[in-house]
Amino acid sequence: MSDLALRRARAGLAGLTGAWLAGLLLALLAWAATGTARADEIHELGEARLSWRDKQPLVTLPHALSREQFAPTGERVIYRLNLELANLPTEPWAIFIVKASRSAQVRVNGVDLGGCAPARLEDMRCAQLPFFLRPATSVWQLGLNRIEVEVFANEMQLNGLSRVLVGPAERLYVERVQPALFWRQGLVSAVNWAIVTFGTMALLIGLFFPGAHRAMYLWFGLACLLRATSHLYASTALVKDHAFWVQWVLTAGRLAALPVMLLSLLSFFSRRLPWLERGLIAYALALPVLTLLTGARTDMALVLAFPCIVVAFALVPLLSRWALADRSPGDLLLALSVLVILACGLYDAWVLATVNGFERPMSLPLANGALLATLGGILVAKMANALALGATLNETLRERVTAAEADLREQHRTILALERRHARAEEREQLLRDLHDGLGSNLASARILLEDHSLRPEQMRQLLDDCIDDMRLLLDSSGPQAQLADALGSLRYRLQQRLQSAPVQVQWSLGLEGLPELPDPVRLQLLRLVQEALTNALRHSGARHIVVTARHDAQAGHVHLSVVDDGRGLGEATPVPGRGLSNMRHRASRIGATLDLRSGDEGTAVEIRWPLPAA
Repeated sequence: MSDLALRRARAGLAGLTGAWLAGLLLALLAWAATGTARADEIHELGEARLSWRDKQPLVTLPHALSREQFAPTGERVIYRLNLELANLPTEPWAIFIVKASRSAQVRVNGVDLGGCAPARLEDMRCAQLPFFLRPATSVWQLGLNRIEVEVFANEMQLNGLSRVLVGPAERLYVERVQPALFWRQGLVSAVNWAIVTFGTMALLIGLFFPGAHRAMYLWFGLACLLRATSHLYASTALVKDHAFWVQWVLTAGRLAALPVMLLSLLSFFSRRLPWLERGLIAYALALPVLTLLTGARTDMALVLAFPCIVVAFALVPLLSRWALADRSPGDLLLALSVLVILACGLYDAWVLATVNGFERPMSLPLANGALLATLGGILVAKMANALALGATLNETLRERVTAAEADLREQHRTILALERRHARAEEREQLLRDLHDGLGSNLASARILLEDHSLRPEQMRQLLDDCIDDMRLLLDSSGPQAQLADALGSLRYRLQQRLQSAPVQVQWSLGLEGLPELPDPVRLQLLRLVQEALTNALRHSGARHIVVTARHDAQAGHVHLSVVDDGRGLGEATPVPGRGLSNMRHRASRIGATLDLRSGDEGTAVEIRWPLPAA
């Protein structure tokens, strides 16, 4: 994949992500600007009598309880509302409460309608769960209807009551309940599942595929899982006897996700600020302890988050500068997302300070989730680009390997052809040397004798016999299927034909079973050594018996050849030319063999040992 294609893919992903974020923000603004549709058909109760301890002030809804109106460890407070009905409902009516402190139970004209979970108020956590209750039609009465909302408040979250809506159940559900469920539960759950999916993928990539961006994937995955833990506040209703610890886990996870998210951003831009990274890591580790020490209170959580907010503000221009330097749309989108999150935080702070702040859903949790989802989408795009690039590189590598294999095969064929030509040339050279050493030497000797007119007929016959024997010996020792045993058998056969009327007996003992194939030069030189030893014994020793032995000693790893006669030995009167023995020793040394010669009154023994090459 080319760089241009990669840039286009990244730009397209950045555009889609930006459009998604823009749509989300427009939806938020549209929702914020939406008024109460068809208010004349739905009764909106905006005043209530607050009963706490011995006081009963009149308050306007939505209403946020102050700390003086409940005990720090928790206390029940009752909101009493009145609804005048001129006519009894002819269709099912319902009561809708967007938000009611930590938990709440509703009663209409003394009839208990329950709360967000079938448990005691102290064991419930309904802070972000809307109430939609459908009392029986018989509960309503003409004239004054008394609605009581009993809430449980403690210092771990904001407490109070939103406006109470009463009206036709179907219309109320369509116009008010469904939008509230979407913003408070549906969208939060969707974002939560998205960041859980991205976070799990990022952690697996960081754990099992280490590389240059390992820290980025690990920090991002951890931030996602921490943020997902904190999002459980949107669906946690029944906590029984562990209210404080559940609140601590949710708050600590929400707070710890902030510095970890900043660490993932720094890793994403591949910039190192060691002092800031160490500070963020230390603060992320300290936040669970600080949350525990402050009682997991919502107001203290805002104080604990303040350092991360300051760092985020400081990072916005730095991230923007890095993004502009890298000219990456994805980096610019992330820098813009951080700015949007900060804007959402300021907006939430402003909303909390207004009258309607208690019942308005906070935009910051959604913005944080959207940032993580955006970062996850960019990381997935990076991974997809890396996989595509890897596939392209693999394909290129496969093509190059195929071409290299074809080139190697062609080179191998060329080398084999050269080796065959070289082998044939060596065979010709060896044949010429052998012809020169054997047949050429005999013919040269004959020519010299002929020129001196000193060649007798019997000498001529002997020279011709030697030439023929050497030629046959050369033929016997050549060829791919030639064996030493077969060549010795041919030599034996020729000598028997020639020595039928001679007064000498030649005995052969061949034990070459299991002998591997010998190289042609070695086989030829061994045969010539045996032939020359036999020739010397026949011509000069006057022996009556000659024993030729050939044995393969597999244990010792050598070939043993010997020619032993019972002649007169190599005394001073024996006409054996010294050059003959010298030639035999030279032949043996050429192939790495050893030649031993023993001579005495009882005869002469010539022994040749050639070591077999290691397997």
